[in-house]
Amino acid sequence: MTTNPPSPPQVEKVAIKLPSFWIERPAVWFAQAEAQFDLAGVTTDSTKYNHVLSTIDQRLIGEVEDIILNPPATNKYTTLKEQLIQRLSTSEEERVRRLLSEEELGDRKPSSFLRHLRSLAGMSSKDDKLLRQLFLRRLPNNVQAILAAQADLTLDKISELADRIMDLPSSPQVHSLDNTSPTLSSLATCVEQLTKQVSALMSQQQHHRSRSRGPSNHRGRSRSRTPGPSGAKFCCGVRVRSCIPRSPDRSRRYPNAPFPGPEVMMRWWEVCLLCCVLGLGTVLGQGPEKRRTGNVCNADMDCPDNAFCRSSSYCVCKDGFVYAAVNSTHKGCLKEARIGEECVQHIQCHSTTGIHSECTNSVCACASTAHFEDDRCYETAVIGERCLVDQNCYLGDQNMERQAFCVRGYCVCQLQFSPRDNGTRCVRDAALGEECEDQLQCAGPGLECRGTCRCRDNWVAHNGTNSCVESVKALNESCEFDVQCDGLAGAPDARSPGAALCLGGVCSCGYSARAVGSPARCWHRRRPGQDCRRDEECVSEEDEPGYCLSGRCTCKTCTPDARDFGAASTMSQPPLLVAALLTLAAILKYQL
Repeated sequence: MTTNPPSPPQVEKVAIKLPSFWIERPAVWFAQAEAQFDLAGVTTDSTKYNHVLSTIDQRLIGEVEDIILNPPATNKYTTLKEQLIQRLSTSEEERVRRLLSEEELGDRKPSSFLRHLRSLAGMSSKDDKLLRQLFLRRLPNNVQAILAAQADLTLDKISELADRIMDLPSSPQVHSLDNTSPTLSSLATCVEQLTKQVSALMSQQQHHRSRSRGPSNHRGRSRSRTPGPSGAKFCCGVRVRSCIPRSPDRSRRYPNAPFPGPEVMMRWWEVCLLCCVLGLGTVLGQGPEKRRTGNVCNADMDCPDNAFCRSSSYCVCKDGFVYAAVNSTHKGCLKEARIGEECVQHIQCHSTTGIHSECTNSVCACASTAHFEDDRCYETAVIGERCLVDQNCYLGDQNMERQAFCVRGYCVCQLQFSPRDNGTRCVRDAALGEECEDQLQCAGPGLECRGTCRCRDNWVAHNGTNSCVESVKALNESCEFDVQCDGLAGAPDARSPGAALCLGGVCSCGYSARAVGSPARCWHRRRPGQDCRRDEECVSEEDEPGYCLSGRCTCKTCTPDARDFGAASTMSQPPLLVAALLTLAAILKYQL
């Protein structure tokens, strides 16, 4: 009893949506992808390869183009995975350099920053001494001072403690600033106002002292309720509630308290001036930096201009704005710019028209090596150069139908077009009878350019295919069309249709023609008495050759039966000459 071999298991197609490729962490991305493969039951190497290949965008095609164009016969997925990780991963030297010089805490929490350092360093140990020192050096000085006494804690515990320290309220001088910030011109006004206020206050204080020395002064007398300088909680247009120092018992602030002494008053206006300077420095980027996108926030007012607080969590730019450097020291949200619109930074143009745009003379434009097409700037390539998409293949005229395409990574002319002028334009191929500008345009076999595309010598036009076919040079040679045999008919003045035909795949004389001469040519048969032009045409019923006399065929040796073909067949040559002479003489006599 024979058993049938088990049929191969059927594989059902499972929809897998891989996440966008993570360029900075290719190994982590592949771990996610393989988890998706396991869940979907995908085990075939080629299927994994195709899924990964469909996820790679045009920015990464160049990194693995050699593998895509020439994939290995086996282990395609493994090869693609290893090469992407190898080519995109940061080198050991680069990781060390970034650890030692570039990486900063920024807006991240210390614990998040520690995880980033570990990922960059590739360290598995959680208490590595080098990493511990690098981490502590990046923390603010006040946090370092507190953590210096916690040498016995693990690095993870230190990062958690640093998180709690960083969550504490910042310096009151910074948080006391209102959203309204002074400008450069207001600083001079601020200093001038403060100088006048201090002078007035000192005069008032001296007057107050002179009155207090009088005999009528006593403790029960109420003191002046004149408010402190500025009369409000603003200084130079900046809210300074937190800047105003409290009284020695910290029960109240001096602007709403009884008039303070001179030493406290001097401290007050110094603090006020400091608040003004801090407020101005925030705008110019010379003092505490204004909160940027990505910073922790509770409300929109915590974020810079043209940004909002997303989910009461962090600042992001509004739609139509992009995070960029406003000047050398300050960053913020700038308005996106399209081609022809005003700009400050390149990134304003990149966000709308791609990385091949730039901000030139404060206006967005495509780079000198790019062109504008389909609302984006694409790098320009001519015929024969490398490309990623069809839009790279640009020939200078956007109004024409596209004539160049990106095929297998190179720009080529479309079908029935050929390149000209070093690949900067494509010219349509010309057919038989059409105008042409050079020999290359007449692309068909047997064509040459003579103002229009015509057949070359020894080639003839075939109307059925509108092309040129090569003439056959001798009888009994192979052919495809009757027109190829036309050159095998008699002399040009004696040719007539059907003398030479393509019969059975070879050139032969037609049914009413015969082969005469060497090399043989096909002549239509003319019987005695019929019109003729050449002796080769004339032949008797017995296929004996005749000759053409005065435009009519006759026999060389005619029988009585041949007389039916006309009197010319029975007359000898001399009487004919005499008759001709007599006719000529009669004509001349009549004219005279």
